[in-house]
Amino acid sequence: AEKFLQMNKSFYKNVIFQFSFLSIVVFLSRLPFLWAGFGAEEDSWLLAITAKNMALSGNYEMSRAPGHPLQEYLYAFLFNNGLNPFYTNLISAISSVITTVFFALSVRQLGLKHYLFAGFAFAFTPIVFISSTYTIDYMLAMAFVMGSFYFITKPAASPPSKGGQGDWLLSPPPLKERGPGGAVAVSPPPLKERGPGGAVAVSPPPLKERGPGGAVAVSPPLPEERGLGGEVAAGIFLGLAIGFRLTSIAMLIPFCIWLFPPYQGITVGWKHRSRGIGLFASATLLVGLLTYLPVLKTYGLSFFHYSDQFPYPNLPKVFYKLTLGTFGTIGLITILFWKVKILFAKFRMKEKMITSKIPAKLFWASVSVIVLYLISYLRLPQKSAYLIPAVPFIILMFGYYLSARSFKIFCVLLSMSSFLFSINLTDSLRGSTHSALSVKFRVAGQEIFIDPLTGPVFSDYTKRLNKITYTEEVFQKVKQEQKKIVLICGWWYNELLVRGWNVTQNPNVVPVFYIDKPSIEKYASKGYIIYYLPEQNLYNDQYSQMNYTDSVARPYM
Repeated sequence: AEKFLQMNKSFYKNVIFQFSFLSIVVFLSRLPFLWAGFGAEEDSWLLAITAKNMALSGNYEMSRAPGHPLQEYLYAFLFNNGLNPFYTNLISAISSVITTVFFALSVRQLGLKHYLFAGFAFAFTPIVFISSTYTIDYMLAMAFVMGSFYFITKPAASPPSKGGQGDWLLSPPPLKERGPGGAVAVSPPPLKERGPGGAVAVSPPPLKERGPGGAVAVSPPLPEERGLGGEVAAGIFLGLAIGFRLTSIAMLIPFCIWLFPPYQGITVGWKHRSRGIGLFASATLLVGLLTYLPVLKTYGLSFFHYSDQFPYPNLPKVFYKLTLGTFGTIGLITILFWKVKILFAKFRMKEKMITSKIPAKLFWASVSVIVLYLISYLRLPQKSAYLIPAVPFIILMFGYYLSARSFKIFCVLLSMSSFLFSINLTDSLRGSTHSALSVKFRVAGQEIFIDPLTGPVFSDYTKRLNKITYTEEVFQKVKQEQKKIVLICGWWYNELLVRGWNVTQNPNVVPVFYIDKPSIEKYASKGYIIYYLPEQNLYNDQYSQMNYTDSVARPYM
């Protein structure tokens, strides 16, 4: 019995089993949400329209500035083979699995003991979970960003061992683990130290220190211990990430910080390491440029801007998307609680933030990621998902500063945040379903609910279903319209166009995204009546920078 228990324990510690379990759980968690159309965002439906246009014309077309060429070509290919929301959503779900695995592998080789907890915390952070279930570019880009991070942090290759399984996942692992049958999968071990729980810590990395959280603070290998293949692979991955989402290029800065020569010997190997930085940056920029050639050929340099159709949002909305929209209620409280606790402890003990618990370069690289994407979000605070690249590095830093027990609790609470205490709009057309226990209140003129029984993931899913239902109602009414009308659709425009695929259009109805005053007057002179869908009178004025729509248009439904 004791031998069976020992074998069973070693099985659960097997790296392949661990990462297979992580992958399966993450994938299955996404599966129930993949059937609800292309997504709640109008950009998701615009990607489908762009795919159709590209497939039929054979020419590149930008879905929205500054272009997402690899994603747009991928969906155009799918259109030629039967574009279906389930398949494009499935691509996002699979990408989230790949992203999670690369992140957990990176955390493992950085020496963090509870890398699986970190992986689950990332995968189940609300904005990551939601973005994994619909048609959008965020997780496709992140899969390659985290792949780049994995190769950036990967230690030097060592000869393959014969006794263990899972060595291909990481070579050499920061923590040596016992494989099935008691075989030890490390060769050759230059230094062994027995750690908590019987784990065997292996070096080379030149410096390892046990942190309060069971984390092993690892300084990167000295330049002469490591080849440059990792930098080239990392550059290729980051270049492909740029092809899916241009803002991925910001990762050049933090990743180059990581590649900078070690502080404990800054002059040692500078020539070698500068070559590594040069190769990484060159590979990134070259591959990124190649992916953007269709965009440059079609639009020239005019593509290089971002979509800013409306005025800067009000501060409550900016704050909501930055905090609750990203981490959920439980996640935000969890982050704030432990952040305050860490800062208080540092202040009381008069300690610096950068200690031996975390490599200085990892600290500055992580901080730079968070700052860069925070600036990017605040420049155009339209979507919480703009902050996704910062999420893994926030989790990583907490892994170094918290004790092992506290970090596991942190990860569990962050994961729970996807399923409890959602906060969303009560609007029956584009809001979310909520339970009888929800509490309602008003913020910035909109009715909001907080519901302890539904989480952000369920709220997003029901929002998608509500929008599909309303779109169908509008579509059916438009089909039977007898009057000559112009219909201002706003954020319903793309979804209505997709719903009308392969259906004869009613010639009496002219659907428009938004419309300016001269165009309204032109249609009115031809006998058209101007209508708008809910709230689109306000946004039409904002978009066209006028105060005119209400004087000439009326609600349609």
